[in-house]
Amino acid sequence: MKKKIGKVVPKQPIAEKAVADNRILFIFICYVFVEFIPHFRSHDRTMPQYLYLTLLNIIVLLYGRSKGLYPISLFNSLKSSWLVRLYLMFVLLCGISIFAAENLSLSIVAIAEIGVLVSALINLLALFYNRLHLIKKVAFVLAIIAILQASYALLAFNTHSVLDAISSENFKGNSGNINIFSMSFLIKLPLIFFGIISSTDYKKWVFSSALCLSSLIVFLINARASAIAIILISVIFIIYYIKINGAKKPAFFNLLYLILPLLLSLAIANMVFKAGGNNQQRFSSTLSRLKQTKNDASINARLMYWENAIKITKKYPVIGIGLNNWKVESIPYESTQESIFSIHTHNDFLQLFAETGVLNGCLYLSIFVLIFLINLKRILKPDTREKQIIALLALLMLIVFGIDSTFNFPFLVPVMQVQFCLCIVLTLLNTTDGNLSAQPQNKLWVTGLIVIAVLPLYINYKALKTAQFAQLIIENDQKIKETNSIQGTLTGDEVVAQMPFYPNVMGEELAPFVEYAGAFYMREKNFDKSKFYLDQAIAINPYLGTGYFLKAYGAEGNGLVDSAYQYAKQSIAIKPNSTRNLHFALHMAEVKKDTLGALNLYNAVSKVVKKPIDWINTYTVLNNMGYKGIKGFIREGIKYFPKDSAIVDLTTRITVDSCLLLAQKQFAQGKYANVVATYKTGLKVAPNNAYILQNLGFFYYNINKADDAIKCLKQAIEQGVLIDGKTEYYLGFLYLKKQDKINACKYLALASGRSYPDDVGVYTSCK
Repeated sequence: MKKKIGKVVPKQPIAEKAVADNRILFIFICYVFVEFIPHFRSHDRTMPQYLYLTLLNIIVLLYGRSKGLYPISLFNSLKSSWLVRLYLMFVLLCGISIFAAENLSLSIVAIAEIGVLVSALINLLALFYNRLHLIKKVAFVLAIIAILQASYALLAFNTHSVLDAISSENFKGNSGNINIFSMSFLIKLPLIFFGIISSTDYKKWVFSSALCLSSLIVFLINARASAIAIILISVIFIIYYIKINGAKKPAFFNLLYLILPLLLSLAIANMVFKAGGNNQQRFSSTLSRLKQTKNDASINARLMYWENAIKITKKYPVIGIGLNNWKVESIPYESTQESIFSIHTHNDFLQLFAETGVLNGCLYLSIFVLIFLINLKRILKPDTREKQIIALLALLMLIVFGIDSTFNFPFLVPVMQVQFCLCIVLTLLNTTDGNLSAQPQNKLWVTGLIVIAVLPLYINYKALKTAQFAQLIIENDQKIKETNSIQGTLTGDEVVAQMPFYPNVMGEELAPFVEYAGAFYMREKNFDKSKFYLDQAIAINPYLGTGYFLKAYGAEGNGLVDSAYQYAKQSIAIKPNSTRNLHFALHMAEVKKDTLGALNLYNAVSKVVKKPIDWINTYTVLNNMGYKGIKGFIREGIKYFPKDSAIVDLTTRITVDSCLLLAQKQFAQGKYANVVATYKTGLKVAPNNAYILQNLGFFYYNINKADDAIKCLKQAIEQGVLIDGKTEYYLGFLYLKKQDKINACKYLALASGRSYPDDVGVYTSCK
């Protein structure tokens, strides 16, 4: 009897296991809920997410410590893993790269973010240690999230056109980037695939719906990297499924739940593009988007960023330029960019090579290679079918994240990093036997993990406050532009009160926050404080030239012309490609009557980038100063900008004016043959120019060539720009001399209607 009782499975442990599993799933949901964290009026949307993850890590560690979720056996198994060793070495070298950082604030923020991700990875490893049987439920959670996200994105079509909907905030998610949003769906697809083929009840329809909606968003966004990724992972999964299950009818029908949603979403996306009548390359069709490689601005930009990353890596091969310092240190390498900077290389591997050195770049790349090899081996030589399918899922997630890392910037993007952590968890824990018996944990280690999780808290809190203040600055600037006021609602003191800033430069603008303090103080006429904080801004980001420009502006306002001119020249030396800086520097050159200085300023800029507006501004200043070599400068403008309408119009006006002046001089000297030649030369440059035709007509009138005069004057009137009535008056007079009263009265009536004076009484001839 005892033996029989002993064979009965106790109900309480099963109930406890179910409760424990549900708690684990709830915590996992809390982690993936990062995709729904609002931006809380912050300029950088990732900052609230990192603060949320920091707090979540601390809570989970405290909970896990009380529930024994961190057994010694987990850490023993991790210690022997080469993947863990590579990951920790990578994190360590990221920290060491701080010593090479010119902007320490940027690196500190990035290290804090990496610390959050490391804690999240450890927590997820602890949660799913011996619990990979929860993979189906994890897949279902991700499917629900995908449905909610996709549905919200599609709501944009209710109020927007096709192009506006896809460009709206709905299609950017809480990462604020359309490409990252697309990839956030793709990295969930492997688990959704698994849910489709492994479910038999209503969940199969839920998974299929999630696949259809997710792939629809991917196809609508129409990013090349995403298209490549969805094709690749879909084909691999289908091939695997057919190989395992064979070409049997049940397997075929099961695959229809996967294939049909993909085909349906592709068809719908292309129907939307067609119905929208959109001729833009990106949103024309999926197939045409894949074919677009030549003359594509995004590809050319990426190639430029990658080339610059290689240059920086060659220059700083040991520990790089410092983690997260690409956004500032790359500015000198982007000489053709005036105010829009790369922020990222759009290739995480190359960016980490540049920021943290060759060794660490190789370590990061090795992490991907090792994850790939580990899972490939388990697919080809599986211990069990369950471990094989988990290895496949991890491999497909890695492919998505790898493609994203090659063309975008998922490194330090929480939405993508949480999913990558799940990929690592599936890779590292896919060797355990599922033993859930109680195991001891080293509380000292767990306490250490809690300390590590707490360390980034202050930095991430300050980063959120900084991002929120950045949004206030942007709104303040917008208000100034909208109201055309001199001063907004923010003051210099309010900016200074927020110090220290983490990071100390603002978003995509990369302007130091203290630069705004300097600008606001300048508006408040507090020039001493303005100069103090502008000097700090120049030290933080010395590559923008804005600090020197503002100092020049302030110096001129104080009557310090020499200082203003010197600061203006420094702004050009630092940032040649700035039309604003050059325009002000040219203005100061004109004030100083420095013709040579103006030429030098233009030449310094034109060596970097040639822009029509810069030539026009320089010409205006040189012409105002009576520059003797202005004709040569005009020829240079025509040479470099032969098709620019503004320069063509300007040079045409200059040629016309020169032609008229020369012809008048030649007429006064009696050189009549030269007069005709001069006018005809002018007409070659400016065909049908009304003023040349008018003056040529008057010339023929003066030398009694009435027919030629009439012909030229009529052509001049036809241009529709002569409005004083003079041309019509003389044309009418010429027709009177030819006894053609009908035409004479016609033109004289026009001249009279325009109130042209009749000193000799010609108008009376038509009464």
